[in-house]
Amino acid sequence: MPLPNEVKDLIPALGIIPHPEGGFFVETWRSGCEPMSTMGQTGINDCRDATANLVVASGRAANRPDRDERRNALTSIIWIPTLKSPKLILASNRSDHVHYYQGGHPFRYNLFDPSTGEFSTVVLGPELQKGQKNPGAGEGGRMEMRKDGKFGRRSRL
Repeated sequence: MPLPNEVKDLIPALGIIPHPEGGFFVETWRSGCEPMSTMGQTGINDCRDATANLVVASGRAANRPDRDERRNALTSIIWIPTLKSPKLILASNRSDHVHYYQGGHPFRYNLFDPSTGEFSTVVLGPELQKGQKNPGAGEGGRMEMRKDGKFGRRSRL
């Protein structure tokens, strides 16, 4: 069955919850844990085989109350903006990641690499002939922000 087109229909269909950086999300995979069992947080205490399923992501300790730098080795989410929360705030992913376009309007990302001072823009969308990307990959440590207020769906692996 295809995903519904309306956000109001996606919320109950996917069981999505508010994302701390804006919009809504649902996990589709979390290494060593059941998706959504940790509500988007690293599954340190609930992780099966922590040696294989947790990795160190330098720089995370300052943002965690337990000061643990580990995170699940792989997570995958579907992220959806809404009228009340149409933008992704400036955020820094500590790990490499891949974004997949899932429908709706293209996503425009402003990226900043603090190590080089370089700014760039990537548009995730279906029109590859116009320079849009699908998927779009990002290196850990870069900062990203969704710029426009149009709506689309993306997933991240």
